[in-house]
Amino acid sequence: MKTSLKFSCLSIILGLLLFCGCKEKTEKKNSILFKDDFSKLSTLSNNWEIYDAKNSAEGPSEWVVEDGKLKQKSNIFRSGADEYDFFEGTHVITKEGNDWKNYEVSADFSIDGDNDGVGILFRYTDEEHYYRFITVEDPVNHGPFRRLQIKDGDKYITLTESKEGYDPSTWHSIKIRVVNDNIDIFFDNKNIFSKKDSRYTGGRIGLQTYAEQPVFDNVLVSEIK
Repeated sequence: MKTSLKFSCLSIILGLLLFCGCKEKTEKKNSILFKDDFSKLSTLSNNWEIYDAKNSAEGPSEWVVEDGKLKQKSNIFRSGADEYDFFEGTHVITKEGNDWKNYEVSADFSIDGDNDGVGILFRYTDEEHYYRFITVEDPVNHGPFRRLQIKDGDKYITLTESKEGYDPSTWHSIKIRVVNDNIDIFFDNKNIFSKKDSRYTGGRIGLQTYAEQPVFDNVLVSEIK
């Protein structure tokens, strides 16, 4: 009986140690690289850089922090014959993150204006080299669609797309997971795209608008080890 009791106690202790070890590994895997809930007015100037598209109309952009949210209030868009090659308007990029490689970025958005373009940029190296997920709803502007793209110089390359957009009347969530050459896109917690591409291995994240006045919140970047 004593031997059996001693063995049971050891089993419980080992189980607890294994549980704690697994918990510690999970916490490390999900360590936070960047977080912004826009609760402070200074967060825009402290954490983000603003870029407006070339040859833009109805600009400049008007990024502001109001009511604990990040808003872009102008209808800025890249105009001209190549407008629908770019679907650009303005974007903000995190000031930190050049060394981010394998991570998960998530953000919520809603629409405070039209039904055009909202995007998330990731593994951003510079203005001409990054990945983008963009969604457009407006049929007048070639929507609805969702696209995973590469910005390579002065052009976008589409890796995959679908003929779905978004509901302008409600909030949506976007989550993007990049691990080595694996890219997974989640829209409202549903995995909509899974692709492999090794063009860019790391970089910052950003939020983009095209002819749209969206509201962003709960931006989170977590490292994946």
